Amino acid sequence: MAGKFGETLRALRIKRKLRLKDVAQAMGWSVVYLSDLERGHRNPPKPEVIAKLARVLNVPAGELLAAASEDKRHVELPLETSPSKREVALLLARTWDELTDEEARKIVEILKRR
Repeated sequence: MAGKFGETLRALRIKRKLRLKDVAQAMGWSVVYLSDLERGHRNPPKPEVIAKLARVLNVPAGELLAAASEDKRHVELPLETSPSKREVALLLARTWDELTDEEARKIVEILKRR
């Protein structure tokens, strides 16, 4: 089942009467990759790629970016992230479901004090 990003992408493409092949070619993608995006079989691309996609579709990037943020199923860290920062991110990810609202508020307070 397509996610919000895929549904939005497909609707915008069809509204502009563009074929999968047209958009895929303009983006330098395969038709299969674009189809996978539309059907929700792949995570949305990075924001800068979404901005290019919006230009190809001749639409403001905001709608696609908002839809993509709803679909993200993971967090990406830069390759150069330090080991200590990576550890913090991994610990948060591993304990996410058990984290209480109070613990989350404390973490937010600590980060805002910086």
